[in-house]
Amino acid sequence: MNFLSIPIKKSAAIDLLNHLKQLIAQQYDAETANACSDSLTELAAMRNVVCVKGDNYNPTVEGFAAYYDALYQLEGRLTVNIASRVDFKWSDISGRINKKESSLKFERMNVLFCYGAAHSEVGESCRSNCENSLQQALKSFKTASSTFDYISSDMLPGVRDPLPDLTSPALTLFSTLMLAQAYECVFLKAEKDEKKPAILARISSTLTNLYEDCLVKCSGGAKNVVPKEWPGVLSMKKGLYEALTQYYQSKDCCESKQYGEQVARLSLAYELIKGAARNSCFPRKYLVEQLKHEEAVATKDNDHIYHDNVPTKLSLPAVQSVDVIKKTPLAFPLSSSQNKDYFEELLPIAVTEAVNTSKGVRASLIDGEICKLQEASAKVNDALASYNLPAALQAKESNSILDSILSKAVSIRHEGGAEKLYQQLMSIPECVQRNKEIIEAERSTLDDEEKSDDSLRTQYGERWSRKPSKELNKLWRSDIQKCLNLLEQTTKTDASLLERYEKYKEELEMLSKPEDTLKALIQSEIERTEDDNDVGSNNVELKSELTDLCKKLEDLKLERNQIIEQLKLIDYSPDLVKKLLASYNDHGEQVDLQIATDMLDEKMLSVRKLIQDNLHRNENLLNELQTKGDMLYGGSGGNSKDKGLLTKLNLAADEYSALREAVRDAMKFYAELTEICVNTQCKIEDFCAARTTEKNELMSDITTNISRVRVTDQQGLPKPSMPPRPDPSYINRVNPTPTHPPVPMPTPTMNMMNNTSYPMHPQTWTPQGFPMMPQASPYGMAPYPPMYTYYSPYPTMPMPPNTAFSPPMMQPHMMNPPGANNLPNATGGTVNVPNLPGSNGGANFQGQYLPGQPSAQP
Repeated sequence: MNFLSIPIKKSAAIDLLNHLKQLIAQQYDAETANACSDSLTELAAMRNVVCVKGDNYNPTVEGFAAYYDALYQLEGRLTVNIASRVDFKWSDISGRINKKESSLKFERMNVLFCYGAAHSEVGESCRSNCENSLQQALKSFKTASSTFDYISSDMLPGVRDPLPDLTSPALTLFSTLMLAQAYECVFLKAEKDEKKPAILARISSTLTNLYEDCLVKCSGGAKNVVPKEWPGVLSMKKGLYEALTQYYQSKDCCESKQYGEQVARLSLAYELIKGAARNSCFPRKYLVEQLKHEEAVATKDNDHIYHDNVPTKLSLPAVQSVDVIKKTPLAFPLSSSQNKDYFEELLPIAVTEAVNTSKGVRASLIDGEICKLQEASAKVNDALASYNLPAALQAKESNSILDSILSKAVSIRHEGGAEKLYQQLMSIPECVQRNKEIIEAERSTLDDEEKSDDSLRTQYGERWSRKPSKELNKLWRSDIQKCLNLLEQTTKTDASLLERYEKYKEELEMLSKPEDTLKALIQSEIERTEDDNDVGSNNVELKSELTDLCKKLEDLKLERNQIIEQLKLIDYSPDLVKKLLASYNDHGEQVDLQIATDMLDEKMLSVRKLIQDNLHRNENLLNELQTKGDMLYGGSGGNSKDKGLLTKLNLAADEYSALREAVRDAMKFYAELTEICVNTQCKIEDFCAARTTEKNELMSDITTNISRVRVTDQQGLPKPSMPPRPDPSYINRVNPTPTHPPVPMPTPTMNMMNNTSYPMHPQTWTPQGFPMMPQASPYGMAPYPPMYTYYSPYPTMPMPPNTAFSPPMMQPHMMNPPGANNLPNATGGTVNVPNLPGSNGGANFQGQYLPGQPSAQP
């Protein structure tokens, strides 16, 4: 039995190893890329074996399965898009149409198609006379049918402009054909096992319907990819199994003693088998004579014995079909020989996104706790400053205050002082502007690419079939907008840093001065405040309590700084990735982010208790400070108006440390953002370069197709009517058609003939019968070159006697070229003229006359 197979598609060679290694280094790191080198080498080798057709090209089903499984593993762990420049190029089964795309899904879909096509070839090669071979063919055809169904239902949705053989009509045709051939294997096995005629008739009826469906689809949306021999084979098989349906149903009618219907079905089967047998690939030639004989026997028996009524062909009931093959979904992994994880060093994309999200959650939670602690410290500083504490209480302890401030000033000068801090603050806007310029360049590049795409789409219309740039650029523009929003938020924070610096600018400049100058300023301030701090000077107990409160508040500030350091060290457990990966595998490639949140909450539980305790004690001490301070200053709301220099210097020193830390974080943030923006810009440029290459190729294809269409259209147009071509001039040599009134020809007279002195040149008139110059040709044919009027292209020949015409005498230089002695005569022969002396070896005819020529002598 002739089975049909689907051709395996062709693919262009690609340097898969280097492209993917570079991509892994970009998305992960160089160390991970080197760790994957062996797997990538194996992957590239598998592709060359099964996809790139060479001299020893012999792909196997297992080869396609192993390569597909490796691709499936890689697709979930590596992002391959148009910016990666990994271009997979495939053609359809006819080899006429090619498509190139930077997508692992595109590669995987074509490889899976080849996997189904390879199964069809395995089924085609099976022998129908071997039971084990039929079983293998049945299994292969079922797998091929399931493969094409899977591509159509699970992979094709969302694909833009697929290859012709990957469209829904084509895949449906291939799946139906494979299912029909699987039923054919079942029929052949049942026929060999001599099953009941009713069963064979129902299976054959199912085959008839399936092959008829295939024929309809061949002339529908899949006609451009159908091999040229398919329609004939499908038509033959449809006719064959339609005839076999009637044949086996006639046998069932014979068993049920319905002899009239038996005759009708045999007659119909014979007519159908005659039509199918005309096909050159018809496999059962013997059926024609067999059905003819059985029809004759059945008709004779019915006519002589049974006398049963023979129904008409149209009134015969249809034979019901039967479903004996249950389609099974395609099982993954496809390869049965090995379940190796080729890329275990790479995390699935979903797990990687979950890890990144977890990092963002951690940063958000920890930053929130740090903000609470910093706000508490700022509140304490404001409260102490409002009562000029602890400077007002330690005024008499000049050495203690002086040493504290001087030590802080030494640290400030060591770090560059106020001037360096101001320079760093001024450099922040430059970092912001640099990032904005990079982002603006990215946006401009995308805008130019979109404008070009929109312009060409408007120009070419539906022929511009590639995916619109607006859809592809959505992700890039989303990233750009996120960066702009982030810059807008950080700009407000940068402005607040500058305001904080301006608030303590004078004190910071004082702390940045040399130690001797600062020491003199502090000493003078101490001497000035000794006489001003008499308020509550007699209440020693109250001052002592305030001093203790200030010390406790300072201790709480140090405790909060330690808690902040602990918060910065909190991170997820090393087994977070393993837990997320296990969740990914257990929940159908879905990741439960609650795992990361629960792990972080567990680690922050003890720290949160410390934070709550610190904030609670801090609040109680502040309330007590306010009460004691009001008692010290008589409820006047504190001494904020008389805030001394010492208090300002203390606050400025603390503010300097906070600003320096904030500036360091800002510089680090903008440096990282600049690196991200530069990498994004490089990716966008690569993306636009790839789109430009794609644009040029598509424009070339469109231009080629347009030129072909124009040639085809011109061939279909009626040819323009052309004026009739005039006859060539040589036809009119004997009786030319004059284009002007004839010129009267002179008749030679005796006087003319007796005149021995004739002119040096021939006459300028043209005798009748001479060749004429042709007229200008309407076809653009080059005219004959012009000839002098005295030049004759033909040698002078003896003419028949004609009294109406006498040609001119030949001149000596025109008579005979040197070395030629044979001259024609009037009878058609030749005359040999000997060489004459004095003529340089040639004949000298001066004063001589040729035979047959009119003589000038009387």
